[in-house]
Amino acid sequence: MILKERSAPRNQQREIRREGGHTRIPRTVRFAPLPLTIIEIQPAWRGYEYFLVGEEIVVVDPNTLEIVAIIET
Repeated sequence: MILKERSAPRNQQREIRREGGHTRIPRTVRFAPLPLTIIEIQPAWRGYEYFLVGEEIVVVDPNTLEIVAIIET
Protein backbone atom coordinates (compact mmCIF):
# COMPACT_ATOMS: atom_id res chain seq x y z
CA MET A 1 0.00 0.00 0.00
CA ILE A 2 1.28 3.45 -0.93
CA LEU A 3 0.70 5.03 2.46
CA LYS A 4 2.99 2.48 4.10
CA GLU A 5 5.92 2.90 1.70
CA ARG A 6 8.92 4.31 3.52
CA SER A 7 10.12 6.14 0.42
CA ALA A 8 6.83 7.99 -0.09
CA PRO A 9 7.46 11.72 0.37
CA ARG A 10 5.36 13.08 3.21
CA ASN A 11 4.45 16.68 3.86
CA GLN A 12 2.83 18.00 7.01
CA GLN A 13 0.62 20.49 5.24
CA ARG A 14 -0.42 21.36 1.76
CA GLU A 15 1.28 24.53 0.64
CA ILE A 16 -0.82 25.37 -2.38
CA ARG A 17 -1.64 28.51 -4.28
CA ARG A 18 -4.24 29.36 -6.89
CA GLU A 19 -3.00 30.73 -10.20
CA GLY A 20 -5.38 31.39 -13.04
CA GLY A 21 -7.84 28.77 -11.84
CA HIS A 22 -5.16 26.10 -11.29
CA THR A 23 -3.93 24.80 -7.96
CA ARG A 24 -0.16 24.62 -7.71
CA ILE A 25 2.37 23.61 -5.10
CA PRO A 26 5.72 25.29 -4.37
CA ARG A 27 8.97 23.83 -5.73
CA THR A 28 10.08 23.10 -2.16
CA VAL A 29 7.63 20.19 -1.86
CA ARG A 30 9.27 16.83 -2.63
CA PHE A 31 7.48 14.24 -4.75
CA ALA A 32 8.16 10.80 -6.21
CA PRO A 33 7.03 8.98 -9.36
CA LEU A 34 3.58 7.44 -9.07
CA PRO A 35 3.64 3.72 -8.31
CA LEU A 36 2.62 1.39 -11.14
CA THR A 37 -0.43 0.27 -9.17
CA ILE A 38 -1.95 3.73 -9.60
CA ILE A 39 -0.88 4.08 -13.24
CA GLU A 40 -2.57 0.75 -14.01
CA ILE A 41 -5.83 2.18 -12.67
CA GLN A 42 -5.37 5.65 -14.21
CA PRO A 43 -3.04 5.34 -17.28
CA ALA A 44 -3.44 9.05 -18.13
CA TRP A 45 -1.37 9.83 -15.03
CA ARG A 46 1.78 8.21 -16.44
CA GLY A 47 4.67 10.64 -15.84
CA TYR A 48 2.96 12.32 -12.90
CA GLU A 49 4.34 12.25 -9.39
CA TYR A 50 2.89 12.27 -5.89
CA PHE A 51 3.37 13.12 -2.25
CA LEU A 52 1.42 12.29 0.88
CA VAL A 53 -0.38 14.59 3.28
CA GLY A 54 -1.74 12.62 6.20
CA GLU A 55 -3.94 9.92 4.66
CA GLU A 56 -4.24 11.64 1.25
CA ILE A 57 -2.28 10.97 -1.92
CA VAL A 58 -1.70 14.19 -3.86
CA VAL A 59 -1.02 13.63 -7.58
CA VAL A 60 1.07 16.35 -9.25
CA ASP A 61 2.13 17.19 -12.79
CA PRO A 62 5.87 17.73 -12.18
CA ASN A 63 6.22 20.02 -15.19
CA THR A 64 3.62 22.56 -14.10
CA LEU A 65 3.46 21.78 -10.34
CA GLU A 66 -0.32 21.63 -10.77
CA ILE A 67 -2.31 19.29 -8.53
CA VAL A 68 -4.03 16.76 -10.77
CA ALA A 69 -5.95 14.86 -8.09
CA ILE A 70 -6.22 14.25 -4.39
CA ILE A 71 -7.02 10.66 -3.49
CA GLU A 72 -8.53 10.13 -0.06
CA THR A 73 -7.76 6.73 1.38
